[in-house]
Amino acid sequence: MEDLKKLAQQLLEQGRLIHLGTNDDGGVWVSPLIYIHDEAMNIYWLSMPVVRHSRAVDLAPQAAAAIMVDTPDHKAAGLQIAGTVTVVNQDEQLAKNYLAKYHLPDDHIDDNHKWYKLSPKFIDIIYEPLFGWKKQKIEF
Repeated sequence: MEDLKKLAQQLLEQGRLIHLGTNDDGGVWVSPLIYIHDEAMNIYWLSMPVVRHSRAVDLAPQAAAAIMVDTPDHKAAGLQIAGTVTVVNQDEQLAKNYLAKYHLPDDHIDDNHKWYKLSPKFIDIIYEPLFGWKKQKIEF
């Protein structure tokens, strides 16, 4: 299990975009977002509360996400995640990590944005180099 958690952390570190799936009155919706994560594999992003995915998680906090990363041999590698989204308070370390990962200026974060956190219920690991197409599961 620890090896799977290590692999999931590596994939989270290598990834740049999370594709967040939400559901609202208009139906299902997928939004690509840049993100950061913590050691517990919670995923954080910055969004304006008025955009569709932010409004959707306010109404229905259950969400799913996918992250895929490139491998040198072009084999599938990524994560599928299901969990709950919450709004979190502004955090100096979150902001610092986010700006550093994406080489963004300090003024990228303003009062029009909120931090959101996806707390995983489970993560399916897709890692073709080791497991073929057989997913490996981490439950929380």
